[in-house]
Amino acid sequence: MQPQDRVRTAYTLLPPPISGLPAKYHAPISLLLHSLSTGWVSSDLGELLRLGEEEETLAFILGVTHDIHQKLVKDGLSSPKTAKAYLREKLDELGLREYYRYVESSVDVDACGKHNPVRGIPERVVTLCHIGDMVQGRFQGLQLLYWLREMVKHLDEDLTVRYYGVMIPQPFARSYIALRLYNKYIRSADQVTLTSPWGLYVITYEDELPEVLEASWDDLRVGCDRDTAKLVVLGYENIAEAEKGGKASIPGSELSISKDELRNRLWSRFARLFYCKDLLGGDEPMYPVLDRSIESLFVNISFTDVEFRDIRPEEAYICGLCGTPHLAEQSLPLSMYGTKRGVKIAGVRVTTEKWNRFLPAHIKVKTFDSRGTWSHRIGMCPLCTLDALGIRYSELQSLSGFVSLSVAKPLPLGLLAIIGRSMREVRDQAYKRKEAGPGIAGIVEEAASASTGISMGRGLVVDFSSATVSASAREPLTDNMFNGGDLVFIGKLLELGFYPLKYTSSIDTTVSDRLLVTPVSLPVADFSVTSKKYSILVPYVSSLLTTVGGLERSKAMRILSITPSMAPLALLSTSKGAYDHVASLLRSTGVAL
Repeated sequence: MQPQDRVRTAYTLLPPPISGLPAKYHAPISLLLHSLSTGWVSSDLGELLRLGEEEETLAFILGVTHDIHQKLVKDGLSSPKTAKAYLREKLDELGLREYYRYVESSVDVDACGKHNPVRGIPERVVTLCHIGDMVQGRFQGLQLLYWLREMVKHLDEDLTVRYYGVMIPQPFARSYIALRLYNKYIRSADQVTLTSPWGLYVITYEDELPEVLEASWDDLRVGCDRDTAKLVVLGYENIAEAEKGGKASIPGSELSISKDELRNRLWSRFARLFYCKDLLGGDEPMYPVLDRSIESLFVNISFTDVEFRDIRPEEAYICGLCGTPHLAEQSLPLSMYGTKRGVKIAGVRVTTEKWNRFLPAHIKVKTFDSRGTWSHRIGMCPLCTLDALGIRYSELQSLSGFVSLSVAKPLPLGLLAIIGRSMREVRDQAYKRKEAGPGIAGIVEEAASASTGISMGRGLVVDFSSATVSASAREPLTDNMFNGGDLVFIGKLLELGFYPLKYTSSIDTTVSDRLLVTPVSLPVADFSVTSKKYSILVPYVSSLLTTVGGLERSKAMRILSITPSMAPLALLSTSKGAYDHVASLLRSTGVAL
């Protein structure tokens, strides 16, 4: 099945906002994301094994519907008869009625069970579904690796699993490195790739990929135009613009170079370390020397031209952002990260993850060592510089807030990219108040039909090594936060099954068990998704957020201050049509409050 067909099938079987029901009580992931991921992995593995189209489609449909038994029937939320009638109607709508005999049986038992309980389903299709389901089980990094290696042997003796981890704390650099290495070394292989908080897992045939990727720093150099390269490589005396105005600007990067910096060849070092080799003229490229403590953060990735060693105190600068020591000749001012003071980007304070952005920005500042004496100078290390470039070239420097989706479980890489594109399109629709165009699920279907390329930009960050997607919010975050577009944006994401969400002033890669975390209290949406008491209310809460987005702010905030249990009544008072839609959809599956 093509990606857009998979999305259409999933959202027909589990339409918004029922797609927002939680899948598991032990993990905060939606029924849609878990089910679609299960079907996606099953189908991708079927393609890798070159199964017939019928078996591959069956694997996907069973993956999407496998939790109907556990979530609705087994928990007593729906009768088997009602669930079967619902699935028959939806498969008819999709023109996939021939698969109903399998799905009907899966309502009574676990279709992804290990022992092939559903009559007539080939054992290998059950194994595909079981792997897709258990990928999101209670695993940690190495535990998942060993389990996957054991399981894929049941499919084909020649299959194996490769694991590549990028564990550095810089999220933009982390994603950039993982994506560049994937595109160069992995993408051309016959493989299924999963992205997770622990790195990339690649299921492939034994000889397709090495156990350790031998990568090069040249793979990571940032492209630029020749005018920019000329500007940063040539000395001050050769740049007429710098002579005239005292400063020269780097096109497209919002940086300016002073005469002193040009005289000191600071930006020449910068260009030699980060810009493409073929743009450097007569200068030889520079390769980073990183502290040995960083080497272990690249798992099964070996750089042929990056030196890792213990950096001596007398030659070290301390990075004011991540705290690691690095060589003086590879250090840049912290002001490279933001404005002249080095603590803001276009007027917005940046506190990504747990880094300290409030240290002095000048390269000659010294800091205390453990003995209380002034010893080390502060500057920005190569990895944080790469992170800064990621911020600039992802067009994030002027943004004031992010809505972030962090998934604690492994996802297929292709699905993560579709989620990213979908978040961007939903955001644009919410802020522009578009009424035309596809329905809410149609937005994801269109995103799935787009190019398979994975990219950042236009206010979007997809962290491919931690399964995190962040899209920019329009308004600054204040105590009086949230305009109507914010609420509509978040509500539509929740309807689609995209959660848990955080609305923060910087990228947030930590996973919460709360449906929605915001800087101000929104009690109606602030509850544990794993709670049996409140989880059934997710469709009502998501629709409520969407509908109050059109109300005056103070009234919207009063409505959102109620308890989650009042969400259905609040939705009825704001939009009877929205309430009727949610209630009718839930009743069709046998679920009713």
